[in-house]
Amino acid sequence: MNPYAPPRDPVGFPPPTFQQGPAPWGLSEAMGAAWRAFAANWAPLVFAPVLIGLAMGTLLVVGVFGVVAVVGLPSGLERLLQQPPETWGPGIQRIVEGPFLYTVILVWAVVGTIIDAFFRGGLARMRIAAARGDAVRMGDMFSGGSCFASMLGLRFIIAAPSLLTTALGLAARVMEVPALIQVSRLLANLATLGIYIAMAFGMAFAELYVADSGQGPIDALRSAFSAPASDRGGVFGFLFVVGLVAIAGLCCCGLGGLVSLPYASVCVALLYTRLTNTIAPRGAV
Repeated sequence: MNPYAPPRDPVGFPPPTFQQGPAPWGLSEAMGAAWRAFAANWAPLVFAPVLIGLAMGTLLVVGVFGVVAVVGLPSGLERLLQQPPETWGPGIQRIVEGPFLYTVILVWAVVGTIIDAFFRGGLARMRIAAARGDAVRMGDMFSGGSCFASMLGLRFIIAAPSLLTTALGLAARVMEVPALIQVSRLLANLATLGIYIAMAFGMAFAELYVADSGQGPIDALRSAFSAPASDRGGVFGFLFVVGLVAIAGLCCCGLGGLVSLPYASVCVALLYTRLTNTIAPRGAV
């Protein structure tokens, strides 16, 4: 072998090594890092959910008025409007407790879940990008198309208890069975409480696995519940504190929620990057 000859193959560098298991994190460090990530990209993280919410609210109002224009007002509401306004109180209560409103709620729950599934993938990717130090743009909220099917399945799995209890409440009101109405209310409250508890035990990460790793809904749920296994108590405490922050913002006349809700979402995304040890921006070596 000629020691002065040029090498036949290019000299390669050893492949990068990655730490196995979750990256180190702490409550104050993670929340501080999430705040810096949020502050660096606050405009798209705040206004993208606002625009989506306004669009969905407008669609709901237009849909309700469209149905009323085609089908007409429910007979009870039509008779109520023909009476003096001072007598509307009991009639409004009957309408609120009647099947018409629950039909609107159930239909919108299904339609809203479908629309939400598309945008939720884009919003999840925006929050993960912010947590990793990537730039976030408003247009990223439309980037969830590639994971729409999996996100839709996940959203319907999570919403199933609420949809079933709403359907039960509608059936109880159509059949006019007061006892069944009370049962549907109790089950609805239990379902809501169960969802909050499941979120704190790891389900909050499921949509991030769908949006970031391309997992299907069942695999994403498995990964989400197994992610906190190394420090389940710490993760539960972190998510509990983050939830309190989100609620505190909503209690400030609702306007504080414009900041607290997206910040809390970035906190969850940042913890996801710690638990999966995928902290570096995409493309970083």
